[in-house]
Amino acid sequence: MILLWHNFEIILGQEISLYRNLLEILINQRQYISSGSFEGIEETAKEGNTLILKLKVISEARLKLFNKISQNYMLNYSGITLSQLIELSDEPYLSQLKNHFKSLHEIVEKLERINRSNYMFFSHSLQYIQNAIGLLINKNTEYTEKAVLNFDPALAAGCVDAKF
Repeated sequence: MILLWHNFEIILGQEISLYRNLLEILINQRQYISSGSFEGIEETAKEGNTLILKLKVISEARLKLFNKISQNYMLNYSGITLSQLIELSDEPYLSQLKNHFKSLHEIVEKLERINRSNYMFFSHSLQYIQNAIGLLINKNTEYTEKAVLNFDPALAAGCVDAKF
């Protein structure tokens, strides 16, 4: 049983590390998007995809250990939470697992905030683009080369200074 708790603590620590890396990647990606760095966007997208695959593998390993530990305590695996499972452990793992749980909870909250923020960022960016296109194209005409050639910069000037 001690080996199960030891492995569980290690895997949880690795998972937290990967989530921290994901958080950092998302922050960097947003900065690249804001600055228009396509190379940076592409690089962080690749890093993020690789990290998500690693998280999937670690998560599956954690769930297997979670199941084994639950079975050793004769508990229903589907009805127990991580915090409840941690409370069943003893020292030297109890304190470390509680710290891991707290860290994991904090990181998930930060990821949720960034996700909401990115959603708003992309929504406003899309609205900006739609407004700019609306200024460039008369709603009664199709988007044609003629419409682009008749572009009036004075009409679009206010769009650049739009506040969201």
